[in-house]
Amino acid sequence: MNGTFDSPVYVRDGFITVQIGGIPQALAFLVKWPTNRRGVVYDCVRWGMIAAMQGLLSIETARNAFEGWARAHRVLVQNQAENHKGDDGRRLTMAA
Repeated sequence: MNGTFDSPVYVRDGFITVQIGGIPQALAFLVKWPTNRRGVVYDCVRWGMIAAMQGLLSIETARNAFEGWARAHRVLVQNQAENHKGDDGRRLTMAA
């Protein structure tokens, strides 16, 4: 199990948009989240990521939880996938 999402989640990190392609990137983003803005939902999403890496929760369920958390905290970038499509409709990605 590699922890890769079927489709990435795009979030704002300050003034830049970050592509979260899987559980390792989601956990890294969550770890950077300010401690004074964390709460019960943050903990649930974080533990969900860990459970998915252990095979106790599906990767897509963990992805959906992260996406919902990002939406609630207004860091989700809604239309980023559309902005990364080429003329033929294929998704373009940037190498890390």
